[in-house]
Amino acid sequence: MAPLTEEGTLIVNNVVASCYATINSHYGAHIILAPMRWWYSLFGMSSDEMTGIHWFPKMLYEVTNTLIPSIIQK
Repeated sequence: MAPLTEEGTLIVNNVVASCYATINSHYGAHIILAPMRWWYSLFGMSSDEMTGIHWFPKMLYEVTNTLIPSIIQK
């Protein structure tokens, strides 16, 4: 899993990369994770939630991997 950012991208050494590394569609993943981004932009995030994989994208990954595994990058 890649780190999630509010914009959905990372820039390293002037190279832009999607933070949705496991899904075929950057745009689709960005739309699906919009409620999580909105929630944290409104209410913030505590420091103890910033480590590990957040439950929401983890749950989405598991559901997607079960129902439509063809869109997951392995």
